[in-house]
Amino acid sequence: MRPLITLLLIAVFSLSQAQNGYQITDTTKQWNTVSGGYAAFAVLFGADTRINKLGDPVFMNDQKYFPLLESTDSAQTWYDHGYLREDTVNQKVYYYTAEDGDCLIYDFSLEDGDSVVINNPYTNVWDQLMVCDSVDIVTINGSIKKRLFFSSDVWIQGIGSVKGLACSGNWSMDHNELLCCYQNDEILYDNDTYQSCYVDEFYPNITTESYDTAYINTYYEFQMESENPYDDPVTWDPINLPNGLEINENTGIISGIPTNPGSQACIITIRNNLLGSRTDFINEDLFVVNATNTPENQIPDKISIYPNPADDRILVDLKNPQNAISAKVYAPSGRMVHQNKIIQTPTKIDCSSFTPGIYLVKIVDEMGHVLTNKKIAVK
Repeated sequence: MRPLITLLLIAVFSLSQAQNGYQITDTTKQWNTVSGGYAAFAVLFGADTRINKLGDPVFMNDQKYFPLLESTDSAQTWYDHGYLREDTVNQKVYYYTAEDGDCLIYDFSLEDGDSVVINNPYTNVWDQLMVCDSVDIVTINGSIKKRLFFSSDVWIQGIGSVKGLACSGNWSMDHNELLCCYQNDEILYDNDTYQSCYVDEFYPNITTESYDTAYINTYYEFQMESENPYDDPVTWDPINLPNGLEINENTGIISGIPTNPGSQACIITIRNNLLGSRTDFINEDLFVVNATNTPENQIPDKISIYPNPADDRILVDLKNPQNAISAKVYAPSGRMVHQNKIIQTPTKIDCSSFTPGIYLVKIVDEMGHVLTNKKIAVK
């Protein structure tokens, strides 16, 4: 009984849409779409927000067309980008250029199992057969709209593709996602993967520029650092690590006992799990040397970090404080939560506001080399 009721609702809804003229071709709407490309190791880069709106209608061949206007800068300098025409009775939308004429890019009359051939000059998609996998309805500002699902696209009536206004079709050369759709400055569609309707960079970014020197047959631990302003869930994906080392995919801590000396490629990427894409990578050599080459100021027993567990403060005591420049503290997620310049010894780190957990305290010198790492439990 439920499938029959759903079909009846969609049928009544579809008829009402044709009758009430709920349209994509509406000059009061604006669409924001983020786009980007892919670099080495399938890393998403080059975030750019494209804004679309429709100009005042013009008549050509006794049909009403709306200029498709596009801007790719925050100042919103608009450029013509073809025309859209909508057949509200048959629920079809066409993209028009003088060279290609009318090209069907949407057919909202489709039901489960129906197919349509798309020709879209905007995305350079031609003669593409699309099969509608399923149909449901979605409520937008209190009004129900038809939503159509395809193998690699989703259409929402009155809004268009979730890849962007004129981006219908199963194409995957680049990354495109509709961020927002407005009507008279009131939001109709909001992509909850992103924190903003204007995106100019994909996060997180890896801020680590080089690795600490490792010592053969000696335990090594190094914390990768990243910029992740929205605290999106991430995964650290290794492409290549020296023998004996591994990386914790959640914390970004490289650890283990390297077994081979020399300069070795260490390639690590970071993935934004909300986007489902890698957003940055580091490709630098990690130097593994004999333990006998360890400088005296890098011997851990010359640095004491206590108490463990800590309550409201952590003390860093150095026998040679002139060799150290700062103490950095990392949360279990791998995010740096505190940085202290070391001026005197012992140096106090206030951890009274830290969430209870295991933290990594890293002492570095003026060259950025790590003198020691220590895990401290904060109560």
